[in-house]
Amino acid sequence: MSKVVFLDIDGVLVTKRSLKGCTSWEKSAVPDCIEALNRLTAESGAEIVVSSAWRLDGLDSVREVLQVWKVSGNLRGITPDLSRTEEAMTHVVPRGREIKAWLAQNPDVQSYVILDDERDMDGLDGKLIHIACDYGLTAEDVSAALRML
Repeated sequence: MSKVVFLDIDGVLVTKRSLKGCTSWEKSAVPDCIEALNRLTAESGAEIVVSSAWRLDGLDSVREVLQVWKVSGNLRGITPDLSRTEEAMTHVVPRGREIKAWLAQNPDVQSYVILDDERDMDGLDGKLIHIACDYGLTAEDVSAALRML
């Protein structure tokens, strides 16, 4: 059985303030937020599944970004992109539905937490740590996530 952190990137590792005057994605992540994520994965043993729009560039691209930022947790995968389904033609697909689809394909997950600055969790609200996008992931958020895992 495993533990998973569903990770949004914008608003969690990259904040509104860190983007001001930023010239490249390599420098956009906040070091304190990366440190907080590394603490979360080290103390919980949880793996990372990226649920952010950054996943649309593919798993290898996400892996490279996280390596450049020195994220130490194991990247297990990315959630599926359900934006090209028939339902998406008329409605925006909630991120929570993509997380549910990933969980359905990975029944070994015993516990998980969602780190996101959005609230479109499609019934998974009880697993959400809502991150303030101005500050990103904080020590308090990590403590709450550890209790949830």
